[in-house]
Amino acid sequence: MDDNNPTQIQSSSPQGSTGRRIRILNSLRGHKLLVILVATVVIGIGTVAIMRLPPVYYAEAVIEVLPNYIGNLKQDRELQVTRSSDFVNTQVHAITSYDVVFDAVLNLGSVEETAGEPAQSDQLRAEALMNTIDATQVPRTYRIHVSIKGAKPEGLADKVNAVVNAYQDKMIKNKFIGKDIRISNLTKRKMELQTEIRSLISRKNLLIEELSPVPFRDDLENPYEEIMINAMEASSAAERNRLNAENNLAAIKFKIENFSRDQIPRISQDVLERDPYFRSFSLKLNDHLGVLRSQLKGLPVGHPGRPAITKRIHDFEEQMESELVAVRQRIRDELYTERKAQLEDEATALTAAVKEAEFLEARLSDEAQEHKKQLAHFSSLYNESVNLRDRILRIRSQLSAIDDRLDFFELEENAPGFVNVVSLARDSDTPLEGKKPKLMIVLLVAAFGLSSVIAIAIDYFSPWIKSPFDVEDVLGYPPLGWILECNNEKSVAFAKDQKRRLALAIKRQHATSGRKTFALTSVKSGGGTTELTFELARELENIGVRALAVEANPFSPDDEYFDDENNPGLISALAKTASLADTIVPKTDALPARIPIGDTNDTHHLSVDSEILSLFNDSGFDVILFDTPPILLSADAELMSHLADGTLLIVEAEGVTQGEVRRAVKIINQISPPLFAVILNRVRVYPGIGYFGKLIKEYEAGLNS
Repeated sequence: MDDNNPTQIQSSSPQGSTGRRIRILNSLRGHKLLVILVATVVIGIGTVAIMRLPPVYYAEAVIEVLPNYIGNLKQDRELQVTRSSDFVNTQVHAITSYDVVFDAVLNLGSVEETAGEPAQSDQLRAEALMNTIDATQVPRTYRIHVSIKGAKPEGLADKVNAVVNAYQDKMIKNKFIGKDIRISNLTKRKMELQTEIRSLISRKNLLIEELSPVPFRDDLENPYEEIMINAMEASSAAERNRLNAENNLAAIKFKIENFSRDQIPRISQDVLERDPYFRSFSLKLNDHLGVLRSQLKGLPVGHPGRPAITKRIHDFEEQMESELVAVRQRIRDELYTERKAQLEDEATALTAAVKEAEFLEARLSDEAQEHKKQLAHFSSLYNESVNLRDRILRIRSQLSAIDDRLDFFELEENAPGFVNVVSLARDSDTPLEGKKPKLMIVLLVAAFGLSSVIAIAIDYFSPWIKSPFDVEDVLGYPPLGWILECNNEKSVAFAKDQKRRLALAIKRQHATSGRKTFALTSVKSGGGTTELTFELARELENIGVRALAVEANPFSPDDEYFDDENNPGLISALAKTASLADTIVPKTDALPARIPIGDTNDTHHLSVDSEILSLFNDSGFDVILFDTPPILLSADAELMSHLADGTLLIVEAEGVTQGEVRRAVKIINQISPPLFAVILNRVRVYPGIGYFGKLIKEYEAGLNS
């Protein structure tokens, strides 16, 4: 429950899902006179209509059709029954087709004129016969029943036989319907395909001539793409060769620019010895040195010629060393000149190679660009040629299939299919056994169903509160309790038990929360508030709670509150012209302790304030039950609900509508009393029917056990 709403007393009544219930038996018992009346009217009208149905006459013929399958070169099959049901179904529809029925109508002309039927056009007669003739297959057989029904027996058999004969004539003439049209369509299509394939072949030949010198072959991919790829690859290779030659030339030029004598290696002794000039000079010089050294060895140490020989030897050695340096320098100069000349020769050769590579690259690039320009055109032509080839092959396949079908039609002429008339229709003098018994059964079921639906709909869409479930549907939560309508001893006992449960709920509120004052109000007049107030007060007394019933209803005072003595009443106590003790009427065997309203002086409202409850502080009673006027009729009910510790709203079953209950609950929720609960009073329940009926039955069983 929402926090803004008053507290609700927990219900002891059964809970279920919200929403109005469909109680079939309750509805039937509650509206039994209406159910009987509706059923009687429906049965009476239906019986008259069934009795006035015209007789139905029937004529039927039986034919037998056998499916046939042609023999062909692929597979020889004279008769095959696996798909025979499809063939028979086709013939069922063929029998009632317009062309067959129209032929039958033409043959029926003289018969219908003698039968006295009104003159109509052949088209209208054919359409009328199509709507009445019927053809059905006998399950798992090749037989077909052709039948017709009518209100008069004259001419029925003639119509059926005319349709059968027209169908048989057409099957003999053309073993399957539409053969001539199909052959004509196939032949026309064949001629169109032949014209188209000749045009395609002519176009393909023109394309082949334009695509030469490269031949068109069906088993290859597009050759022009391969030529283009090869040209591009050759151009790329020429470009790579040019780049390599340019790189090599740049390297040689770099070597020439940076070449110096320092890069010539040192002249070894082997190189000197291979030089002719140095070899001749060294031999002569070494001979002179050998002679001088031998002369020097023959002279003593102090000989005067020794220094001159020594000096000559020294001069020769210096000459030898000087010559050696000169020779080495000369050889290095020669090597430098020779190496530089070689580099220049290589540069000259590479320059020529670069020019040749540039020329070849330019030529191949031009060829590749030319191929590229031609590729789109030739590829388009080539793709068109391929598409033409595929279309030619497809058309040839279609022509082959058409030729096969035409051959099949020719073979079908000699196939063993046939139509056999098993029995023709005969005139019937007696009508069919009517469906009146079945219609009467259907009528009875419909009458009972319609009357039941009406009764259920009345209860389902009725705005009146009838059960605790209706209250739960309005409030969103179940009522505190429901009290059975007391129409027999057993219901009185069950209702008394329910009232005790309500008294126990009030006792729990008094014991746990200290609540003492409770205002009882109904939605409208006649809700049973006074009766319930007295009974709750008596039940509280029976369970040990001293209870006082106070009449706070100047709107419509009740004589049961008064006794034989002249009691001043609640109005006098409020006016302080009498004490509260003087207004209390002691309890009796039939009535609890109570306070009447007193002399109202023709006023319909109480003059009370928030101090009214203080009058009952020392009354000696544990629970005070205020019997207030209906909440929708008097504002005093709102006032007492605001002042009391709790409010009990009495809802009379079948006496108020759902809208009225919503209005009453909305008013009380606006007052927001500390405690609020709803009690459904005078509930009519059929024993043994529904959930509440089962409760009563179980209660009775418990009493008898």
